Amino acid sequence: MFNVVFSDTYERAEKRFLKQHPDLKKRYRKTLDFLEKNPFHPSLRLHPLHGKLSGLHSASIAMQYRITLELEVHEQEIILVNVGSHRRGVLMNRFASASVKPQPDARTNPLTLEPLPW
Repeated sequence: MFNVVFSDTYERAEKRFLKQHPDLKKRYRKTLDFLEKNPFHPSLRLHPLHGKLSGLHSASIAMQYRITLELEVHEQEIILVNVGSHRRGVLMNRFASASVKPQPDARTNPLTLEPLPW
């Protein structure tokens, strides 16, 4: 069993995604269930990403929608990064030059590159 980690940033993206796609709520929940029980289940079509998103993986909700995640197999941990359209441009712009694991003294949100409120 894997530990699925929901960051505050991911939870906001999740809320926005489910509001825009209420018809996918059941499939989304099923995808999370598979990730927790067996992230290598064939229906997830889990695969590593390349280029600027190197180090991340993508799991399928439906053909057009994906969850971007960081998979730590040795620690049995899955850190959810983003949920949304499979359109490459959206993901590339959102994560361009962002660090998935921010340093503790980071002054910007590593996913949006916007200044933190504090």
